[in-house]
Amino acid sequence: MENKIRFICQDCGCTKLAEIQIHATVTSPIQKIATTEFDMTYDYTEIQDGTIERYQCNNCGFILRHTKDSNIILENQPIDNFDDLMWWLEHNCEQHHIGKLPKENKNET
Repeated sequence: MENKIRFICQDCGCTKLAEIQIHATVTSPIQKIATTEFDMTYDYTEIQDGTIERYQCNNCGFILRHTKDSNIILENQPIDNFDDLMWWLEHNCEQHHIGKLPKENKNET
């Protein structure tokens, strides 16, 4: 069974993490275009050739940054790679792995 690691924003509590890329080529095939207003439905988005600039909360924009514990040379710089992201998540977000998530109490009213 695969373990998943979760993000919890330190500012707003959101659990959605965003990857911000620069210098990326984005392709979004259009599925349909509405004739009465500027409204398009896209099939999917493909991103190529991008460079990760940072990771941040998808809700409030809180930027994940290096600490002196993770890398004193890069302290306060945005995290921009997978290994450092994993370190940050493991040390800054309470983790519950698949199969070990707390069960909701269904008896609460």
